[in-house]
Amino acid sequence: MASHHFLDANILIGSLTEWDGQHYRARRYMQQEGFLRHTSERVHRECTGVLGRFRRTILQYLECLGQNLPAHPDPLALDRTIDRLTDRRVRSLASGREQNVLR
Repeated sequence: MASHHFLDANILIGSLTEWDGQHYRARRYMQQEGFLRHTSERVHRECTGVLGRFRRTILQYLECLGQNLPAHPDPLALDRTIDRLTDRRVRSLASGREQNVLR
């Protein structure tokens, strides 16, 4: 007989996002069989909000890169330029979680 497990937002987000500290453990758990997994509408809304917030963070970062990269960058210096712009953007974020997403 299968066990019943209730999944909270941390397990769901952790299994989906590689930047989460529990990603590999949560992903392995989600790949296992023999469990009936349940969640709630509240957990679903929380996951949607968290993933949406980080989606906005990433889209804003990409927009920032597009505006600040030179039109014809030096290919030998491009990695350093992107690192510098990324560091600047990371420092501008108040949330440690958002900073980790961009790193």
